[in-house]
Amino acid sequence: LSLDELADTAVELVPMKQEVISNCSNHNKPLEIYCETCQELICQHCTVRIHKEHNYDLVNDYYRERRHAIESSLEPLKEQIVIVTEALSTITQKEKEIL
Repeated sequence: LSLDELADTAVELVPMKQEVISNCSNHNKPLEIYCETCQELICQHCTVRIHKEHNYDLVNDYYRERRHAIESSLEPLKEQIVIVTEALSTITQKEKEIL
């Protein structure tokens, strides 16, 4: 499994998490908000009491933000894969010349 394949797999798996939204066990309301302070999904009712002073964002907005950050962090790795692949090819070619 190459790093490119791993990165593609990771990006494909992230949307699946978006589909798993269920209801709050305390209020039986949809878990549509991500509490950044607690790093958990919460409902709108939870923002009023339990997570009142916390930082939170809509799940869809947080998801887009995190996905973009992950994709951006993979770019340098993709460039390094090209460099390492070229170096390996050069080494293999030199090895054949020696033998």
